[in-house]
Amino acid sequence: MNYQKYYNYKLPISMNAKDYGTILFQKDNISFVKLTINSVCIIDTQINEGKTINKVKLYRKLALVLEWEDFKGTNDYTFTRRIAHMTYHYENGILKNKKGD
Repeated sequence: MNYQKYYNYKLPISMNAKDYGTILFQKDNISFVKLTINSVCIIDTQINEGKTINKVKLYRKLALVLEWEDFKGTNDYTFTRRIAHMTYHYENGILKNKKGD
């Protein structure tokens, strides 16, 4: 698994909740995933007009520390990640483009 380093965090380069870690609970479009002993992600997968978006919240020691959105690309191997004012485009787990707003 490839990771994006964002400040002190290692974010999985994937839109699949299983790639984040151990799925603790999953219901409908919400997944609770354990990344480490102290951190969990809540992933809300939304599909609108055929477009898949993951809204991800990262908690560390029960405090919300980071939020981002992943937008599925034209196939299963491409997606765009938006964190704060930055946008990252990935293809086959490799960063292809990075830009600020």
